[in-house]
Amino acid sequence: MKQKEKKIIAENLQIIKDVGNKGLAKKVKKKWNKNIKGAVAGGVIGIIVGLAMRKSPVVFGVIGLILGRIIINKVK
Repeated sequence: MKQKEKKIIAENLQIIKDVGNKGLAKKVKKKWNKNIKGAVAGGVIGIIVGLAMRKSPVVFGVIGLILGRIIINKVK
């Protein structure tokens, strides 16, 4: 087997073990919490920028939600 195939098999085996040990729920909850925190932070910054620029804070808030979630996922 190639190194890449071994890595994929090891990851799949770990997922199966997590499901059996009920550790998968913890991983999903941790990732979900991180996404929410990033979205809220981005949304708040977007609204502040929208108000400062005297443009639609709703549009900037939504853009901030999306960007905040993406940035938090890439950083950590």
